[in-house]
Amino acid sequence: MTDGYRDGLRTETEFTGNAFAIDPEGCGCTDCIIGQAFHPSDTWRLETAIAQGRTLINRTGHEVILPNGYRLEDDQRWQPGRELHCPGCLCPDRRW
Repeated sequence: MTDGYRDGLRTETEFTGNAFAIDPEGCGCTDCIIGQAFHPSDTWRLETAIAQGRTLINRTGHEVILPNGYRLEDDQRWQPGRELHCPGCLCPDRRW
């Protein structure tokens, strides 16, 4: 883990809580290029992030069905253990 990666994913991102973004297919933004975001079709990275308990933020502009079956609407986030609370989250600590 000393190289900044665990299981092929960055251990630290610029998102709150070291979350990852899910961006539209073909997106070439800086977050995608440096590995802080991935596309919905990248099921390996999504599965790995879920297995690590990482927060995922949907920025695709449409619903994404995660490999764990959870339906994530645009601009919602998935957090392990908070599945029933955070979709559409308006918590005061929402900073992403």
